[in-house]
Amino acid sequence: MSDLLIILITFVFFFCLFGMYYSYKMKKMKTMAALRKMEMEKGYEPGTYSYIEKKDKKKRKGKEDHSFSQQNERIKREAIIKGIEDLERRIDNIDTILKEKEERK
Repeated sequence: MSDLLIILITFVFFFCLFGMYYSYKMKKMKTMAALRKMEMEKGYEPGTYSYIEKKDKKKRKGKEDHSFSQQNERIKREAIIKGIEDLERRIDNIDTILKEKEERK
């Protein structure tokens, strides 16, 4: 009878231990998923800020998501085009100001 009690206590202990481990693991996975969802909503690459473990740059360097890289390239391209248009407007304004000054003289 005492042998059965010892075996029962051992199994219950292991079941509780594994239950606590998997519940912790599930909470961690849910937290990571929520952080990645927030990152994607803000436009960052998933795992940019939510990756808790140490990052290995060599491994992650080739694993870029093409949709995010294309989106970043599109945003950069739009910013460059907007900057070029702004510079062209400024040059035109400078040209008109210089022409007006020459006409006054």
